[in-house]
Amino acid sequence: MHPAKYEVKKDKTMKRKLSLNFTLIIYILFVIYTILVLFGVYKDVRHPLAYNIGMGYLLFALLLLAYTIVKAVNNTRKLKLREIWKRLLKFLILFVSFGMLNLIIDHVFKPDRIDLFKNFSISLGMSLGIVFWDLIFSKKKED
Repeated sequence: MHPAKYEVKKDKTMKRKLSLNFTLIIYILFVIYTILVLFGVYKDVRHPLAYNIGMGYLLFALLLLAYTIVKAVNNTRKLKLREIWKRLLKFLILFVSFGMLNLIIDHVFKPDRIDLFKNFSISLGMSLGIVFWDLIFSKKKED
């Protein structure tokens, strides 16, 4: 194997590892930050710094959401078309199933207050999470 090719291959592997570690660290920080904010809310902390921490958490959560979407879309582009169609079909089936399940549960337990927006937004989030979550931490090789 030519030494230059080995260096390029090694560089790509290192970049993938670094990206995976960065994503893992961000999610660990998010969990710690969430626990900190929930503790502050539970204890009803009225310190002036608590508002800034809460706003920082909101900004961090929005940035994490954007990062997750960009990372998932980026890794989806590396998949073969057949794999993308399989995932979209699985998403559609899960979305409809969760939506119907939510409607049935709402109809049984609170028939006077069925909220379609809430039901289908929960279904959308769960379906997207189940189908595309592995793409965020994907180690797939680039062809």
